[in-house]
Amino acid sequence: MVTMTLDEKYWLYLLRKLPNRPPAILEIQANEVLKYLYLVSLAPRPGIPILVTAELDDIWHYLILETRAYAQLCKSLPSGQFLNHTSNSYPSDRPPEEPEALIQFELLLYANYVYIFGGFTNDTVKYWPGVVRLMQAADLTNLESLNAYLVAIAHTEDVKTTGQSQN
Repeated sequence: MVTMTLDEKYWLYLLRKLPNRPPAILEIQANEVLKYLYLVSLAPRPGIPILVTAELDDIWHYLILETRAYAQLCKSLPSGQFLNHTSNSYPSDRPPEEPEALIQFELLLYANYVYIFGGFTNDTVKYWPGVVRLMQAADLTNLESLNAYLVAIAHTEDVKTTGQSQN
């Protein structure tokens, strides 16, 4: 299982920027942002919608503002590439992704989450709106069934190292 943490400077910076968030909650949120960046770096797709909540997106914004530290963070991710951030509202020159392709991408991203970081928990799932929608759509009534479902996808799709289906 992969673990990622912010360096002390970044952590202190986030505590100063987000003083109304309890440190224990902020730590969970920051860790989820790091997981999101790690997963997106496995299979970057320009133009995909932001797949995490506004609370996590806010943290990502703060990370980006410290450009040198953010560039170093990106170098430590699997792709080693700088991860750009574009608002979902910003006009794109790219044609929109087909809905089926977006669904497949999200499923593989969530399967990678479970395979790489362990299962979603009550503390983490709430920051991933697509996972909550998946639970409702697939009639998964608890996190144990969700995580088992995603593990099965990970084994079926061989997403463990590349984040992309090998079919």
